[in-house]
Amino acid sequence: MDKVSSQEGLQILFEQLPMAVWAVDRELRVTGSGGANLSGLGLSTSRVVGMTLASCLGNDDPAQALIAAHREALTGTSGRIEIERGGRVYLTHLEPMRHPSGSVRGVVGLAEDVTIRKRIDSQIQQEQKMDAIGRLSTRVSHDFNTYLTVITGFCDLVLAALGLTASLPTDEGVGLKGKSSVTPDHGESIRTYVGEIRNAADKASDLTRQLLSFSRQQTSQSENVDLNSLIHESREPIRQLLGSGIELALDLKPHLPRVNADPSSVQRTLLDLAENARDAMPDGGRLSISTAAWDPASTRRLPKESQDGEVSSVQPIHSRPYVRLAVADTGCGMDSVTSSRIFEPFFTTKSRGKCAGINLARVYTHMQQCGGEVVVESQQGHGSVFHLFFSIRSEPAS
Repeated sequence: MDKVSSQEGLQILFEQLPMAVWAVDRELRVTGSGGANLSGLGLSTSRVVGMTLASCLGNDDPAQALIAAHREALTGTSGRIEIERGGRVYLTHLEPMRHPSGSVRGVVGLAEDVTIRKRIDSQIQQEQKMDAIGRLSTRVSHDFNTYLTVITGFCDLVLAALGLTASLPTDEGVGLKGKSSVTPDHGESIRTYVGEIRNAADKASDLTRQLLSFSRQQTSQSENVDLNSLIHESREPIRQLLGSGIELALDLKPHLPRVNADPSSVQRTLLDLAENARDAMPDGGRLSISTAAWDPASTRRLPKESQDGEVSSVQPIHSRPYVRLAVADTGCGMDSVTSSRIFEPFFTTKSRGKCAGINLARVYTHMQQCGGEVVVESQQGHGSVFHLFFSIRSEPAS
C-alpha cells in the first residue's frame, strides 16, 4: 500500500513539473510522458504511449528536427535543441537512456518553455541597441542641423545678392517672389536650383527633428488618460490618412481603467501604426482598432484580431493588469525575420526615400517610456496585429 501511495505521489509530482518530460525506446515509440507544456509539443496525455514520435509530432520542420535529434541521442550522444511550435519556444534536452550493460535502450527528453525568457533577452538587446543609436542620433542630429543652417542661410544670401527672395518651398514646387537684377531666363534657373537646394535642406532638417524625438531628447509627459477617448479623437485623422480604400473599424470596450501615457504620443502612435497598415494594404483592406482589459489572473490567451479564426498566444512579459490596444490590418503580413526587426531604427522594407524607418521605432520608444509593452504578431499573407499593453492607473475612466 505504501508502495502504491508512493507511486501515486510520484506520478502527481511528475505531472505537475513545470516542463515536459518523456521517454522513447529505440524505435522512437513513446514509453511515458508527463509534466506541463506537453500539449504544445504534441505529447500530451497517456494516450501517446506506444505511438511513434512521428505520429505524435507531425510532419513540420520543428518535428523533423526533434526526431533527428532523438536519433542522434540513440547513438549515445547527449543533445540540446531549440524548437518553435505554436508560437512558443522550447529548449529541449535529450539524454541517452542506458541499460545496466551500457547499451542505449532509448532516449529521455526534457523540454522547457523559454518563450518569455527569449522575449526578455530580446527586449534587453533591443533597449541597448535603441539607447546606443539614440545617443548617436543626438550627436549626429545636432551637427547635421548646424550644417543645414549654413546651407539654408547661404541659399538665402545667394537669392538676396541676385535681388531674388525665396518663399518657403513645398513638395509641389518652389515658390519665389521679388525682382531680379539678372535676365528673366537666368533668374528663373537660379531660383529653381537654389529653391531645390533649400527644399532638400528643409526635408533633411525635418528628419533631424525626428531623430531627436526618437533619441528621447523630448521627454514624454505621462498622464492619467482615457485610452478610448484618445482613440475617438484620433478617428478622423486616421480615416484621412487611410484613404477611401481601407475600412476603419473600432471595437472599444467601455469602462476601462485609465492608463499611464502621454496623450500626444498615444495619438502619434496610432497614426504611425495606421500609416504602417496603409502601406501594407495598397489594394485596400480593413484596419481594426480594439481595446480591452487584460488581467493575467483571468486571461491566458488573447483573441487574434484576424479572420482566420485562430487563437493567439501573445502575452506581455510582465504578469500584471494592463489595458490592451490592438491594431490589426488585413495586409501582406511579415515573415519572422522582418517582424523581429521592425522596431529597429531606420529598418524598413519600403522603397528608398519613401520611409525613414523611424515610425515603428518611435512606437516602441513611447511604450517603453510610459511603462508599457508592445508585441507584434504577423504572418505573410495574413496581416499583422500590434498589441500595445498600457499600464493602468488606480481610478477607472468615467
